[in-house]
Amino acid sequence: MKNCLVKMRGKVIDSTRTYGKEELDDVISSGVFQLYKVQSGEMVNKMYGKLHEGELEVIIGAKELDLRFVVMDERAARDLAQMFLLKPIGTLGILLLAKKHNRIEMVKPYLDMLLAHDFYISKKLYQQVLKHANEN
Repeated sequence: MKNCLVKMRGKVIDSTRTYGKEELDDVISSGVFQLYKVQSGEMVNKMYGKLHEGELEVIIGAKELDLRFVVMDERAARDLAQMFLLKPIGTLGILLLAKKHNRIEMVKPYLDMLLAHDFYISKKLYQQVLKHANEN
């Protein structure tokens, strides 16, 4: 999965979270992603409780940077992002984009890898993604 994401470029919103920190540090130090620290920390604090702090930082940071797209998987976070006129894309959407732009050959091995690491994908969504990727 990391190899797929390294081929994509963008900004990362700084967060105190440590999940995936080593991998994130690698892509930042290699210049693939740039680190951005949210300026409106007060806004994040005011909204904390509605979502996790990291998700709020992504939404607020995206607005500060005048971005259109944000990467997030949680339904509540995606809904709030849309209220802020952002376009959320999830992990599966990233995989579909990677295939569309010839960054990966097939989506299925990545879906299976996600499932093997306890990432929840319903059977229906799994089949929809494969169909969209022309791998059914």
